Amino acid sequence: MSLRRIIAAIFAIILLLVSVIGWYAVDVSLSTAVMLHGPVVPLMIMWGVVVLVIVAMGALLDLTVVRPLLALGKSIRSIGTGNLSTRIEKTSDTEIGDLQTAFNRMAEELARREADLRQSQNLLRTVVENIPIRVFWKDRQLRYLGCNTLFAQDAGMSMPEDLLGKDDFQMGWRDQADLYRADDQQVMDLDKPKLGYVEPQTTPDGQTIWLRTSKVPLHEADGNILGLLGVYEDVTERVLATQVLQESEARLREAQRIAHLGSWTLDLMTNKLTWSDENCRIFGFDPETVDATYETFLETVHPDDREFVNQAYQGSVKNRTPYDIEHRLLMKDGRVKWVNERGQTFYDEQHTPVRSTGVTFDITQRKESEAKIRDAFERLEIFRSTIDQSKDLIFVANAETGLFIDINETTCSRLGYSHEELLGMSAMDIETEFPDDFSWNAYIERVRQSDGIVFLGRSLCRDGTSFPVEVSAKVVTLNHREVVIAVVRDVTERIETERALRYAQKIDSLGNLAGGIAHNMNNLLLPILSLTEMTLRDLPEDSRAHKRLGKVVEAATEGKALVQQIMDFSRRSGEDDQAEVADLRDIIINALDLVLVSVPSSIDVTQDLDEPGLRVAVNRGQITTVIMNVISNAVDAFEGRTGKLTFSISAADITKQETGLTSKLHPGRYGKLTITDTGTGMDAQTLERVFDPFFTTKEVGQGKGLGLSTAYSIVEKYKGLITIFSAPQVGTTVTIYLPLVDGDKTA
Repeated sequence: MSLRRIIAAIFAIILLLVSVIGWYAVDVSLSTAVMLHGPVVPLMIMWGVVVLVIVAMGALLDLTVVRPLLALGKSIRSIGTGNLSTRIEKTSDTEIGDLQTAFNRMAEELARREADLRQSQNLLRTVVENIPIRVFWKDRQLRYLGCNTLFAQDAGMSMPEDLLGKDDFQMGWRDQADLYRADDQQVMDLDKPKLGYVEPQTTPDGQTIWLRTSKVPLHEADGNILGLLGVYEDVTERVLATQVLQESEARLREAQRIAHLGSWTLDLMTNKLTWSDENCRIFGFDPETVDATYETFLETVHPDDREFVNQAYQGSVKNRTPYDIEHRLLMKDGRVKWVNERGQTFYDEQHTPVRSTGVTFDITQRKESEAKIRDAFERLEIFRSTIDQSKDLIFVANAETGLFIDINETTCSRLGYSHEELLGMSAMDIETEFPDDFSWNAYIERVRQSDGIVFLGRSLCRDGTSFPVEVSAKVVTLNHREVVIAVVRDVTERIETERALRYAQKIDSLGNLAGGIAHNMNNLLLPILSLTEMTLRDLPEDSRAHKRLGKVVEAATEGKALVQQIMDFSRRSGEDDQAEVADLRDIIINALDLVLVSVPSSIDVTQDLDEPGLRVAVNRGQITTVIMNVISNAVDAFEGRTGKLTFSISAADITKQETGLTSKLHPGRYGKLTITDTGTGMDAQTLERVFDPFFTTKEVGQGKGLGLSTAYSIVEKYKGLITIFSAPQVGTTVTIYLPLVDGDKTA
């Protein structure tokens, strides 16, 4: 309720009381007037008096109570807005006046206290701003409530006000924000200060400085944590100085440890041995308590070296020669040390030895290093031997000039150059596929930027031949010099294998196509052949129609045989279920009995089939077909000339390390049939297509081009392999691999 409403209520109560009193007085007066003058005049008099009394009382209250109280309320509101210079004039000596006086005193006290508080705040601000440390304070959400100017400048800002409401993630030290906030949270959660710890800070210019920080929790009046107060000082110079001092001390300790140099003197008259502190340390004795003699020294020498050391020293004394030996020490804890002792003996006028003096070097590390070096050389030799035995060509070249500075033995033997010859050559001398405008510097820069490259090329041998290679090159730094290390791999076999794989995929596709066509042709030939044969039985044999239909039967039969060849090639003949375990030698002999009768006598046939027990799981008829097709091509290759045709069988073990075409076979034991002829042979172009279906080098009508392609499909069906090597005017060798079985199972 406002002051104005309170005054109004008091004023209404007073008026009511005055009215009641006035009415009572008027009522008495009116009763008297009525008795004297009648009823009308007294009534008018009564109301007039009442009005006068009310007006008089209201004016009196407004002047003495209402106005002073309203002025007091206005002054109080002015004080509340911060205007502590507000005062009110005393209007009376009544209670109202006393209230006005009390208000003025209160206002003066508030003004004095505000001045004291402002002075105290200014003093605190001056202290905070001028102390040589950084000061900051945060709220519970770890946002900055304030700081001094030094702290603001560390944060990259000009005034403390610039930090208000921000957190550590918005400062130059955002990299350490998580670290700082974790410490802040710990201080508030534990309600416990964290004092005098060192931590890093990133400055606005990106440098790292070191701080000694202290943080304490801030509490409200009721004890609840309001936030925290933190201070820190830049101790970077101190930290760096400490680091420098620690590094200097470490270097000094390391130098002392590395030196390991002690001195000794042996009094030959008293047998007293005097050691320096370092000598005591080398021999494992306390300098404060050691009482050494020559025997003490010998007892520390390794038992296996003791006699040698004693003889060496005694011999130097006797022969007046310098004492310089290396030997071992056996320490009390079982460790073995190596020392180098050097000394000489002094004699008196009668040539009697009186004193020996010298130094002791702890050479344990040197001996260990020598052992490591020997081991390293041994491992290096092993590594070098491994590199030399590698199948890959390995080069080390100067990155600046491209000249070879080292190569392995494989490179020499493969290219046909000596080690010394290759050291005077570069990559441009042995690589045939570098462009004419090739730049070694540009090439090396590309290798650097790519952190190594791999590319295909061809390497040139001394005899002018070349072979395909895969080159892996990388630039590395050895002994502060950039070199190029290149590993060159002969990919001839890989390319051949990839070509064989592509060929197999092509054959498979053609087989599927040919098989589909052959199946349909077989369905068409079956009714033609059947109906024609039935019709022949109904016709006289000497009739013209019988002869004509006989030609149809012959053509249809030949077509059926061709379809059967195509289906064999496409693996759709359905004979897989007829495979049986048989001796490869028996299959070959039976096939040769059928075929060799048609081989011209001008061809000398040699058989080396003395290898029984090579059991294979195949269809006899299909393998016979394979042999017949190969022999047929071999006989045709002689073109009527004389020559030799050789057959041989053997067992072959195929391993995981197999290379070349046989690497396509699964590891295991195989039966190998080799058929060699000395016919005309084939060139490389013909050899690449020799297994293509319908490919033939014979004249039109002389061959269908399905013999070898069918043989390839049959052998591959049984997880085997057929390979052909041939050269013009030299001859051809066909090798057939079939997996051997053990009993009824594959070996």
